[in-house]
Amino acid sequence: MTWYLTLALNLTLLYALVRFLLLYKEVRYIKFIWWAVSSFFYFLTSASWIVLDFNLIDPQTFERLNLQGWTQVSAVSFVLVALSIENWEDRPLVARYPYSFNFSALILIPAYILLYQTIYLQEVMIGIYEGGAILVALLLFGLFATKMFEFIYSFLGIVLVLLGFVVYWFPAQAILGFPWVWKIITVVGILIFVSGYQFVVKQVQLQNAELED
Repeated sequence: MTWYLTLALNLTLLYALVRFLLLYKEVRYIKFIWWAVSSFFYFLTSASWIVLDFNLIDPQTFERLNLQGWTQVSAVSFVLVALSIENWEDRPLVARYPYSFNFSALILIPAYILLYQTIYLQEVMIGIYEGGAILVALLLFGLFATKMFEFIYSFLGIVLVLLGFVVYWFPAQAILGFPWVWKIITVVGILIFVSGYQFVVKQVQLQNAELED
């Protein structure tokens, strides 16, 4: 069950990667590139579990290189960049900070080397980064939904991703025997988020077309 769900998570992340690239091709918003890159690095993180399950790499070598940690911290950094650009674009022109500030989250990647030899701290810090990114996304897309109701679908997707995050880090006694539950919740959340964002873009295009007519 776990292996199949890991594969499902990988395919979902690849789907998100493709959808965001297509959205960028369609509307040319740079934020979709960052969403796509983060999806790719999360795909690498998820794929590493399959690599270990099938012993495609020596576990000691894998742990020494810490490939999963590096791909995961890179992924969450790119998510934070995408969210920062989302926030920047939503602000009035007079309230916008310098565009270069949107990339400040990338400092998390070189900073990760400070924890390179401490596995426990690495996991805790990545958990804090990811939890913070999800909460920021929840607040940001909740705000978007108050301005444009169509964002509600992406908002609900983020709620499910948050639930998957909570189940992963703080599993209740009732689901301790089912460690795969968080993967199901996360897969559904990602699909709803991406599909919801695609729906928003289509609605905006329709509204713009009506205004032009």
